[in-house]
Amino acid sequence: MSYFRSLSVRSVRALCLLLIVSFLPLSTATAGMVGTDQIIQLQTAEIERSQILDRLQADDAKQTLAALGVDAAELEQRVANMTAEELSAFNAQIDELPAGGIGVFALIVFVLLLMIVLDLLGTVDFFPAIKTIQY
Repeated sequence: MSYFRSLSVRSVRALCLLLIVSFLPLSTATAGMVGTDQIIQLQTAEIERSQILDRLQADDAKQTLAALGVDAAELEQRVANMTAEELSAFNAQIDELPAGGIGVFALIVFVLLLMIVLDLLGTVDFFPAIKTIQY
């Protein structure tokens, strides 16, 4: 009879140990391949982020931001939180914007052409060498 009692105690202990171990959360580590496109996308995002931050560190950008009342630290935090798609879209918009010299040059050409047309029509006499159109 003592044999059955010791067997019962052993089996109860084993059963309790099995239950405790089965209810413990076991975490398994999984490893996967990281594709080249994912690495390139991460590096591209970091490059674009650094380009934006470099542009914001320029003196004229700092002066403009200060005039608008924008906090530089908050702006840098927002750039750090941007996604890769937002970074690439923002950089594309910045690259498409004309520089200040191009806009001024276009304005000067427009004004000169307007003066020539007005001189040809006889409205004004800016250039004596241009003959008025007789109609």
